[in-house]
Amino acid sequence: MRPLKKRIIVLALFTIVLAFVLTGCGKGGNYKKATALYEDGKYQEAAEIFSELGDYEDSAEMTKKSQYEAAKALFDSASYEDARNMFLQLGEYENSKEFVADCDHQLMLQKYADVFTALDGKTWYFNGGADNILNSITFNSEHATISQVYFDGNGKHENGS
Repeated sequence: MRPLKKRIIVLALFTIVLAFVLTGCGKGGNYKKATALYEDGKYQEAAEIFSELGDYEDSAEMTKKSQYEAAKALFDSASYEDARNMFLQLGEYENSKEFVADCDHQLMLQKYADVFTALDGKTWYFNGGADNILNSITFNSEHATISQVYFDGNGKHENGS
């Protein structure tokens, strides 16, 4: 190869490498891009890029952190099924288990909203196992109270809750 042609090739390669470094391409550039997406609240996009970076810097931790924030954003927007699935994938990370339970609770409230409305503030009675005993369940929006009522020669008695 002639010396001039060799210099041109070396110069072209140097220019390409320099352009690559200056434009922020490569893992460093992708890490910065993912960090910017995370800071802009675009957690799912950030998680995908962090995941592709593998073990570069703290990309593995940032992948989980981004996924966690994405799941929380889904929860806050009432997308409970999608949020639940993401929290399940995160396993023990942060408060993921608690969020799974919260998602289940919200999904139940959505699915059975008409039942909760019908029961709220009402007391229902059912047979307590003897002619003079009634069981009762009183519902409110947060819980149900079960108690027993019995009747004897002295009148009505509450038998605890």
